[in-house]
Amino acid sequence: MSVVFGWYSFKIKSFKADELNLDKEKWGDSKFEVHQEVFHLFWIPVLGVRKLYRLRKNGVLLELPTVAYPMIIAKKLERLGMLIFCQSL
Repeated sequence: MSVVFGWYSFKIKSFKADELNLDKEKWGDSKFEVHQEVFHLFWIPVLGVRKLYRLRKNGVLLELPTVAYPMIIAKKLERLGMLIFCQSL
């Protein structure tokens, strides 16, 4: 029997440019996403590792520009708590 462990991430929330009060013409239809990275043991999430802030543009995930960080943090994302354990079910 082998031990299966590692990490993966899943999307918590996504925003469009107009939701963050950013210039719609500059960002177009880009999405600003917040991902939660978790450590798993036998595909069951054990603990949250970190939050990742990403920009999805034309279907490609990119690093989030520093302009958008304060806008996303001001949105006060809800905490997941025990919900990360339901992700693998």
